[in-house]
Amino acid sequence: MPTPGNGISITHELGTHGWSNEETAAYEAAIEAVNGLVGTYTAVIVAEEAKAQPNREAIDAALAAQQRLAREREALRSTDHQQIAEARARYATLAREVRAGLDATRPAQGGYRPEAFENVPTATVYDIFAETASRLIGLLMARGQATSEAEQSQQWRSQALAVRAAARRVPAHDRGELLKHIAQWQSDIARLESQ
Repeated sequence: MPTPGNGISITHELGTHGWSNEETAAYEAAIEAVNGLVGTYTAVIVAEEAKAQPNREAIDAALAAQQRLAREREALRSTDHQQIAEARARYATLAREVRAGLDATRPAQGGYRPEAFENVPTATVYDIFAETASRLIGLLMARGQATSEAEQSQQWRSQALAVRAAARRVPAHDRGELLKHIAQWQSDIARLESQ
């Protein structure tokens, strides 16, 4: 058995596991669904903190939900097909419910507007950017999973990978680009969810 300092990596002892493309895509979609819900709670926090009199209980509840989701995300296992399918459905439904409550408190035009972020730190804008990307990726991956046609499935997956690549290219300190992508991706999400 390897011991620290003997030059043998502990990963040497790990067995191999072959993931199918379907397992990989389903697991990624479940992770992205969790991340999308975390991002939705981030939006709740930002919206509440922007109010003249923020509701501390609502903020604390959203923070607690994010911590719970982080633990649940760690518990997901790619080989547990039932767990993955249930997680994808549950987190997508929860995200819609939380967004519906958030949208009810926004002006009629809805969506993310640059002026809504005037007093929001850039680090928080980046968090919303990352979670919005995750949510869109999750939706695109789910669409790819839902189709039985290999070519369409690959097209959805390619779109998801393109969003992921775009998210990696935007510097965390470039507020203008972050906001531009948030607005575009929110529009894409709304379009996908209305289809």
